[in-house]
Amino acid sequence: MICHGLVEEEKKYVFSLPDSSIHKLCNYYNYTLSKSTYRYAMKIDCDQIYFTDKLKRYCDAYREKNKVTISSGDYFAKYYKDFYIRLMIKYPVLHSFDLFSKIPYIRHLIIRKYEKYVIKEVINNKYAVSMSGINIGYEQGNLKICRLDHLLFNGEADHLIFCITEDTFYTTFTGYKNPIEIMRYNKRILPGGWFWYHLQCMKVSSSQKTKEWITLTLKFKWNIISDLSYFRKQMWLFFGVYERNIPGPEQLLKETVRNMRKRKS
Repeated sequence: MICHGLVEEEKKYVFSLPDSSIHKLCNYYNYTLSKSTYRYAMKIDCDQIYFTDKLKRYCDAYREKNKVTISSGDYFAKYYKDFYIRLMIKYPVLHSFDLFSKIPYIRHLIIRKYEKYVIKEVINNKYAVSMSGINIGYEQGNLKICRLDHLLFNGEADHLIFCITEDTFYTTFTGYKNPIEIMRYNKRILPGGWFWYHLQCMKVSSSQKTKEWITLTLKFKWNIISDLSYFRKQMWLFFGVYERNIPGPEQLLKETVRNMRKRKS
């Protein structure tokens, strides 16, 4: 399997191979899918620490057989997200006019209603859910959000919870610098937001990569919505002031921090 740590000539060679090649990363995942005996699947990387309670809510939704009613309030959160993303893509300067984000109770209600909407759609229709994780690193004795290769998170396109069929498989992501995989999925995909902390920044193999650091506050606030050059607008609802109901990294990464301190000493 040929994917990471390649020079330019090697990358060109791998990209030139057909997606049926056994040397491509996408077929490593396709092989595992072909051996699965379950109806639904998801891909987990070794450098991801998941938010257990949130993942369980979604897994339970896929197992649920009885359909539920989606309320008008649930739909409002969905359409509000869709409308605002389209507006901000067309007029980026308007991001600061998101009035709901300035009202604590309302912004909390919107993110909770949106999650209820997604979970109900999963229960009723078993739509796929895309998952993402926040880059976390260890710098100068503290856990911090890490921008790695210009991104503050990973996942989204290649990390889904999905129903396995003959039409769900991975192909090579031609829009990225390395020949990584992307899910070929032609049905509806619902953005699920943050599901894990991504620890790639802590790997020895990432020590030479360019990183930028964002200090965490006690309430896990991180002001990046104005950083539009690095901001993936479709993830807008999960950034900044809306999504704060996730476990702090200190809760999940105690052993990781201890190991990092040993490595530094």
